Amino acid sequence: MANGRRGQNEGSIFRRKDGRWCGQIDLGWKDGKRQRRLIYASSRAGVRELMTKGLRERDMGILPAAGKIPTVAGHLGRWLNTTKVGARIRTYERYEGIVRKHLLPSVGRLKLDKLTPAHVQTLLDQKLSEGLAPRSVRGIKIVLHAALRQAVRWQLIARNVAEFAVGPKVQNREMKVFTPEEARIFLGASRGEPLKALYVLALSTGLRRGELLALKWEDLDFDEGTLRVRRALSRSCTQGIVISEPKTAHGRRVVRLSQGIVGILKAHRKQQFEQRLSVGPRWQDCGYVFTTSIGTSIDPRHLSDDFARVTAKSGLRKIRFHDLRHSSATIALSQGVHPKIVSEMLGHSRISLTLDVYSHSLPTLQSEAADKIASALIGSAS
Repeated sequence: MANGRRGQNEGSIFRRKDGRWCGQIDLGWKDGKRQRRLIYASSRAGVRELMTKGLRERDMGILPAAGKIPTVAGHLGRWLNTTKVGARIRTYERYEGIVRKHLLPSVGRLKLDKLTPAHVQTLLDQKLSEGLAPRSVRGIKIVLHAALRQAVRWQLIARNVAEFAVGPKVQNREMKVFTPEEARIFLGASRGEPLKALYVLALSTGLRRGELLALKWEDLDFDEGTLRVRRALSRSCTQGIVISEPKTAHGRRVVRLSQGIVGILKAHRKQQFEQRLSVGPRWQDCGYVFTTSIGTSIDPRHLSDDFARVTAKSGLRKIRFHDLRHSSATIALSQGVHPKIVSEMLGHSRISLTLDVYSHSLPTLQSEAADKIASALIGSAS
């Protein structure tokens, strides 16, 4: 190794045989021995920048002293606590479940800086051999990668070893949607059902299950023909029914309603009022558009069960409730609605996401595009 210049109070910076630059941060003395932390980067300037940050964190007590590198389990616990602050409850529960079921039993006892790409690869391969679905195994890698990325930011380790492990290939799920004719058959089967208005709204707006169940009457403006998506309802494994804000700023949106949909919602409001009178004091006025028979919020699982029942009643093939959202988007696009409008209706953050998700499921539009291109080329050549 060729030593570089030593900056004041920053230890030495040198270049390794493998080409990487390395710096040392002095962490003081322990048991009569001087303790140092190694910092790696691809350039001298990069090392100096990381060392400046590391020295600042050392002085603040954030950077742990040598010999105090946590185990993988210890770091995962700290990472989960940090993630819990800003994550949605169901996201946190999913992360926690992966950590508890898959990561702690396999690599939890290792020191964080002793975890290698081979450890991660063995873990992923073992889970696949045990029969865990490739999509679930990919989820394990994603969570571990995120936790180790934070460890790099905290200067606990020099690199994210999960980057070097090869995850399983995951095939995209085939999108199942109702055609316009099937959607009409389904809505016909929902006539007389308590949640008919919900199914009409789902197919006409593409709202998610949680967004539909969290709708309140105050979110609807019948005069303007709009609804505002302000919140989502979900079920937590630990907290029961949970109300949260939309995932992104684009998720908080205004959706236009046709006069026909407004009429259906007005009829639904009248039916709800009549139900409220029949129930009497047992009615709990929570303000939701779609409720149980006593006015409380509907459990998302119960809505999915009801949807499956109505689908079976219609004689149509089985699809998920979320596929109503896909059906709404594909029907809108097939009817010539501009992708930008569909993207805004769905609450997508960018139009490219809408096109990526739905273009492959619209062979008719692709055929029309091919015909128009061919016509333009042939016409210009003739």
